[in-house]
Amino acid sequence: MEGHIEIFQGSPCKENLIFSEKNLIVDGAGMHVVDILTNLHSPSALTHKIQASSIKDFGIKAITLGSAQGATGYNRYSVSADSGPSALTPIPPQPTDTTIQPATTGPGKEGHFLNYYNFSSATGLTLEEVRKHGCYLPSAGIYFDGSTFGYTHDGSVSNDMSGAVSGHLNTQGAINSDGYILESTVARSAQTLADASGGFIVSGNRLEVSGTRMVKYVLTITYEDWKFLDYYYGGIGAIGLWTLDREATLAKYNNESETAEIDLYKVADTTRNPVFKLFAKKVFLPGGLKLNEATVYDDYITITWGLKF
Repeated sequence: MEGHIEIFQGSPCKENLIFSEKNLIVDGAGMHVVDILTNLHSPSALTHKIQASSIKDFGIKAITLGSAQGATGYNRYSVSADSGPSALTPIPPQPTDTTIQPATTGPGKEGHFLNYYNFSSATGLTLEEVRKHGCYLPSAGIYFDGSTFGYTHDGSVSNDMSGAVSGHLNTQGAINSDGYILESTVARSAQTLADASGGFIVSGNRLEVSGTRMVKYVLTITYEDWKFLDYYYGGIGAIGLWTLDREATLAKYNNESETAEIDLYKVADTTRNPVFKLFAKKVFLPGGLKLNEATVYDDYITITWGLKF
């Protein structure tokens, strides 16, 4: 098995390609393959009395984004004190990794960007603590002054992010409080590239997959979501693919009657956030993914991640 990542500024076409390289398949992928090839467990065979696994539980279930080194030295957003961007040196990947960057503090406490802004009422943190953890623009929006994002706001340069700005991933309910970006809620058979900004989509029907032996996962990061992460949280320096750790997830449930279905999309219930296993990761050069300087404000990043079997 091998993986390959392509990053595009805008739609995924040759002239928009800004990055192309293989990713690292980590040990968690091997464990996942063993799970697939092993007979589905009966409830009595597991530590927790839970229902047998469903084939629906397998496959890539989430994508995460993170800055280099788990956002050490990040620059959180503050209305009163705008700080400049940082370029962090990434930690090289290892096959034994279980996070996309080492877990640290603040927005890097899980090794990737968290989503505490959108779930601030459920975190039990103060506003300042929520800002420290970040990292995605909430669905309700944040109001940015004209001087944010390094703009002097003297009239010579327009601040494209001033005013109230909302995050598209949160507006679509495609990301939970732990920062795991889920698949688009659009039925897979009907998914198009336009759906990839509301969660990742999965390309290739059965005939295409059997011919190429590759499945592609496609995610669009809108300009607003990218710029907020880039300027205030160290930039996108690493990304990861995740599968579901079903037994660990079901340990959060009280009894067997509750475990018929794991609904990944009940993101409002942060106590039931699923547990995932890292399948593959990619670490970028210092500064992370960058849009070209001559960009328009409706630009976006398209990530295509192919796994070849």
